Amino acid sequence: MAAIDTLLQKVRRDLRDTGTSDGVDRTWSNQELIDLVNLALVDISRAYPAEVASTVAVPQVYSSSHHTSIALPAGMETVIRIDALAYKIDSTVSPVASWYEALGPLEPANGYGNYSGWEAHGGTVYLQPGMSDLISHLRLIGYGDWTVDTLDAQAEEALRYHIQAEAFFKLMADRTMFQQWQVNSGATDVSVPMINQNYTIARQRYERLLARIRRIRRVS
Repeated sequence: MAAIDTLLQKVRRDLRDTGTSDGVDRTWSNQELIDLVNLALVDISRAYPAEVASTVAVPQVYSSSHHTSIALPAGMETVIRIDALAYKIDSTVSPVASWYEALGPLEPANGYGNYSGWEAHGGTVYLQPGMSDLISHLRLIGYGDWTVDTLDAQAEEALRYHIQAEAFFKLMADRTMFQQWQVNSGATDVSVPMINQNYTIARQRYERLLARIRRIRRVS
């Protein structure tokens, strides 16, 4: 089962909107819930970004006298560190062994001259000349937005609280939707003030959790 399907099942249980199909017996369609998921992912990623690491090959044109650029790896929004690596192979053993040898970090740009390190702008990392010929790969470390497939336990918990709050707010704002939810969930004895209480609790849980897990972004 796809990660989004598993997540939607959890969200529907939270909202008491399980139903049996995607038909009229559900208050929220799958697309409406996916919209709420995407909204929550953006909001959570601002305060608790995903830590991302990716290894990329050094472009062949790059040398001690030529600068070049590489695109940020998929899912990475900002870079905080770049490590230089040398790819090693030992063919004297069976099976052949291979690994990356760490040569140290590349210094970020300091604003002086053509050999002032690396800079990242608009999804591209610009590499200045002057790097050792021994370097074959770069390990980029940075931050990115969460996706449904990469959520850790804390980000998922925050996402579910965020969706509960937004969904309960919609119920209070839309009388027709609220009445539909009452019938579908079997909660005809639930009033708007009760839903407001559920909204307040979900919002407070979200804000408390985010305050606890908030990640201070390191800079290069």
